[in-house]
Amino acid sequence: MDDPYELAARLQSGTPAERLDAADRLSRTGDQAATVAAALVEACADPTLQPVCVGTLEELGSPADHQLGLLGPLVASEHDVVAYWAATLLGRAGSAAAEHRPALEAGVRTGVTEAVRKRAAWALERLPA
Repeated sequence: MDDPYELAARLQSGTPAERLDAADRLSRTGDQAATVAAALVEACADPTLQPVCVGTLEELGSPADHQLGLLGPLVASEHDVVAYWAATLLGRAGSAAAEHRPALEAGVRTGVTEAVRKRAAWALERLPA
């Protein structure tokens, strides 16, 4: 089975063909993709990778806890799909993402699109008060 960390490294710095192959392979790792969720979210900025990465993220549950610190800043991304999925995964993480409340609150106020602002609000609803 493919190592998700190796695939994430190729996803971020390989040739276009290697990046697409890595995205495809990550889509078949199941729950192991949660360990590199932020790399998948960042890769959504590339229109060529976006369909495969979004498909993987749609099937993904909560990201691994060590990914949360990488996802928080991505809520402010200028790429709407990146910001949307960062907020989505923080919301899925629930109370584990509580320290990222400020990033989500900023996403509600200044998110790049209405969809991002709504998703950040949705994620905030899933955090403890």
